[in-house]
Amino acid sequence: MNLTQNASNKKAQERQWVDTFINLYGRSLKEMIVTECETPDFTLHNFHKKISIEVTSIVNSEIKKEESLRQKIVNKAKEKSIGKYLPGLQIDVTFIEEPIICKGTEIEKFADQLCEKVEMIYNKGNVKDESRLRSFEEQYEDGIIKSISLSPNQSQAGWFTFDGFVFPTIDPLLLIERIAEKEKILKKYAVRYNENWLLLVANLWEGSSSYDFTNIKKAIKFTTKFHQVFIYLFDENRFIRLK
Repeated sequence: MNLTQNASNKKAQERQWVDTFINLYGRSLKEMIVTECETPDFTLHNFHKKISIEVTSIVNSEIKKEESLRQKIVNKAKEKSIGKYLPGLQIDVTFIEEPIICKGTEIEKFADQLCEKVEMIYNKGNVKDESRLRSFEEQYEDGIIKSISLSPNQSQAGWFTFDGFVFPTIDPLLLIERIAEKEKILKKYAVRYNENWLLLVANLWEGSSSYDFTNIKKAIKFTTKFHQVFIYLFDENRFIRLK
């Protein structure tokens, strides 16, 4: 995927977040026109008002690297297994919780190990002859894979990776730092709008973006030039207004 495609996908994802936030916020924003920009990310406007919206996700970069590595292994195994199994087969892979020590050249090796395990479960369970909706699962105590589950006749077929994770309490300083980062570019466009908003997005069904925001409004103290600051919790489909 080239840089242009990456940028396009990122903007499409941000647009989905903004559209959902607007629907949650209510009628006053629904009646406004949304325009995609570069700086700010989006504008909302009508005959009377112009609002800028800057969008950014709250992600732990180190955990994100680990998630990306695991996804690369699964994607490579999927690529190696094209046309090998019946349509409608969903393959769920859970990795160990510890970080995986893996060089780029070793992804192929781990993908081969994953392919071997999937094939063993497929043959052992006679999955190809299974017409009912049930799963075939194996647990492992060694290596980087914790479990593999095969579910035939699914509407959403494919290879998926799921890692169990906890929701640590969000560090208010992390939010304050992210707000400050976005505030640095605010001066480039702030005067062109009646109001400037910041939308922080979190809890994206990934360990790298999962936090407990209970009592965050009481725990955080900050000042900002943004007129309003929100946290959109993707997994709960709700938002918290910080300012």
